[in-house]
Amino acid sequence: RRCAACMLKLHPKSSTPPGLLYPFSCVGGPNNQYRQLLEAALAAKASGRALVLPPFVKWNRDQSSRYAYNFSSTFDAAALSRFVPTVPVRGFRFSDIGAVVSAGHNPSAGLFRTLCFAAEARCDGTALKARVVYAATSAQRCKAQPRGTAFVRCLLTPWNRHSAVGYAGWQKLAPYWGGLLTPVTRQLYASLRRAPHLVGAARVLVAALFPQLPGTGRPLLCVHLRRVEDSQRCRAPGPGPPQVSCHPGSPRFASTARLAAAISQTSTSPV
Repeated sequence: RRCAACMLKLHPKSSTPPGLLYPFSCVGGPNNQYRQLLEAALAAKASGRALVLPPFVKWNRDQSSRYAYNFSSTFDAAALSRFVPTVPVRGFRFSDIGAVVSAGHNPSAGLFRTLCFAAEARCDGTALKARVVYAATSAQRCKAQPRGTAFVRCLLTPWNRHSAVGYAGWQKLAPYWGGLLTPVTRQLYASLRRAPHLVGAARVLVAALFPQLPGTGRPLLCVHLRRVEDSQRCRAPGPGPPQVSCHPGSPRFASTARLAAAISQTSTSPV
């Protein structure tokens, strides 16, 4: 096996290969892992590191026999590499991780083993030696930096000496980047595309289900509304932000029409 570091392409703004950043994105089901991947990709870009493309672990209630799915079976690695340098997980050594930066999520030793197992890497004691450090320890020093690339780069500076770091980010897009929709986050969203074989299968399905759409030039957006969700039910009866799992009659109910209007506004708003 060739090591991941050996396969790095030179960063366009540097004469030496960047370090590596591994997403510790194994909390909850695939959707949560995708969200953590977004945060890790942004952190890698801000810190000038290459992003190791992780596998995704199945949801704990998934009864299928397959435990993990490699990155390219889900997303288009070439498209994401246009946003941030990437390397495949094959050949990556967990023992190279000098620190795991916690940014909203605290990984345990059990999570180390899960990630090692999913990546088909060595999961012995040497691979689990990295200590957990906290991005918040840099918050005071970096508070003068504008939210975005400069702020996140400042947060991660104390661990620049490590050739590889882990990043456990959770719900830090708005606090760290100044919002969910910024010029940088929009670039990331545009680069995170489904794997080509999934895109091809989706086109076949769309043609079968909506034969009137092909040739019209109108894009199709599919939205999965999880109206019934045991772990994320409508908890607060009083006023608050709209929530998909709140039922009609609740002041927090998010109607389909309201969601459609918000999506339409987002898709047409300037960057």
